[in-house]
Amino acid sequence: MDPNILLAIVLAFIGIGISIVIWLASTHAAKIQEQNATPSAYLKSVDAEAYERAKRIYEAAIDQLQDEVDRLNQQLRDFQAEILRLNSEVLRLRRKMIDNGDDSGPQPTV
Repeated sequence: MDPNILLAIVLAFIGIGISIVIWLASTHAAKIQEQNATPSAYLKSVDAEAYERAKRIYEAAIDQLQDEVDRLNQQLRDFQAEILRLNSEVLRLRRKMIDNGDDSGPQPTV
């Protein structure tokens, strides 16, 4: 086969490939332009983007609040454990005072 014919065939295939790529790109651009052609379509796309942004912001805020609630719940459990420990200490001191004959000591809270 003559090298010129082979080169012509290769160039023809490359031309066809480039034509397909250009056709796909122009079709895609036409669809995007069609979607944004009317003001209502443009507002709809802006509205959808704003909704997604707001949704991400609210979800992040909810996650942050959940972390804060978890932290406060842990603090509450720690405080309850400390109250139980202190009440136990008051009871122990009260019993010790009763055993020593002094009945006027601190009263435990429940």
